[in-house]
Amino acid sequence: MNKEKLLRSSLFVSIGITILAVWFKLMHKPGADTLFLVSLFAAIVFIITATLEVSRSEKISRSERIMWIIGFIFLTSIAGLVYVLSARKRVV
Repeated sequence: MNKEKLLRSSLFVSIGITILAVWFKLMHKPGADTLFLVSLFAAIVFIITATLEVSRSEKISRSERIMWIIGFIFLTSIAGLVYVLSARKRVV
């Protein structure tokens, strides 16, 4: 599996399972905690992969690399969507 597929799939799996887990939690159904853990694992895979990709990039400045890394850690879904859908072409 190449990096782009890993980035996209881990991000979208994380977002999708998080939405499903929230729905389970709101409906008081069993298994919500497990879904949150799976979502967290997928988010960690995305954060590590994206951080390595951004930190190795020669096309962007150091301050922009730091901005992306902070965004991946604290705003994973939002920064991930922006990165995967529009900014990745410029960074890589």
